[in-house]
Amino acid sequence: MGRSQTKLTIVSPDSRLEPSNEPGWPSGWQFPPPAGGNGCDDWCKPLHIVEAAIIGKPWAKYFDVDDFMIMSRLVDSRGAITHYKHRDTRHYINVGDDGTTYAYNERDFEQASRRYGYSATERLRASVEALGLWELPWLRSELVADRLGLDFDDRWEHPDAPKAVRSKDFR
Repeated sequence: MGRSQTKLTIVSPDSRLEPSNEPGWPSGWQFPPPAGGNGCDDWCKPLHIVEAAIIGKPWAKYFDVDDFMIMSRLVDSRGAITHYKHRDTRHYINVGDDGTTYAYNERDFEQASRRYGYSATERLRASVEALGLWELPWLRSELVADRLGLDFDDRWEHPDAPKAVRSKDFR
């Protein structure tokens, strides 16, 4: 898997702001412009910050910015949170302009620590592991050697599976 500076897949049809009529919900939703730009722009910079922070980590060996689609971003007075979706695992990673990752929670506007349903994650590793990239050997034929002879049903026993996944309580 190559690590390049190419543009990510653009999913949304336009870049207009979508107002919200729901009380307490921000009006700063943005969608990326139609595909056709030149390389990486401000939409993919947050994901490149994450990539730079985790490069070389064994638990992030399958992380490749080219495997993500840009879905949308939330912009408010504190900056932006961009939403990326992995092509294969279909899981999201939400990244702020400074590389901080965010988890989406049930919207509880009474809690000051939450940002319109988003709260900063304590560990970048947890955000990357939540993408389920360790399952890519079973999703991509070119990674079949990385399965270590394990069937799909036994993937939980793979040494690259996060510890929480390997525990019987998780399954």
